[in-house]
Amino acid sequence: MRASVASLLFSAALIAASTAAEPARTRVVSFRKLPLRPGERIAAIQIDVAGATFSKVSIPYDWGLDVSAPVAEACTLKAFGQHSSAFLSPKQLKHIATLMLYNATDARQFSVEAQVVAISYDRVTDKESQRVIKLPKECILIE
Repeated sequence: MRASVASLLFSAALIAASTAAEPARTRVVSFRKLPLRPGERIAAIQIDVAGATFSKVSIPYDWGLDVSAPVAEACTLKAFGQHSSAFLSPKQLKHIATLMLYNATDARQFSVEAQVVAISYDRVTDKESQRVIKLPKECILIE
């Protein structure tokens, strides 16, 4: 009986030690140095992830959100401002989402791609213009 209790305690200690030694399986996504033109604000965001899923999202006030269920170890987050006063500046895109990585043994590699819709309004001509910007890797910060 003592041997089995000692064995059980030893096994529990091994499991606890191996769990503590495992690296964190979450990553935080932020955007930086966005290639916006003067006067442009962000009206929508799309983040495509492979090898991970979204576990937490910081939803800006008056924004809508749609996160697709993971299919083949990939999923997509789409977020959009409900009106022009809710559109964002680049500084508001820090820590936008937290990702939960799949096991390293899973087939698909971890990757993140993103794009934003930038909108500007010209008061002189009373025209609004928008463009989709596929963000280069250096604009996507993974921590």
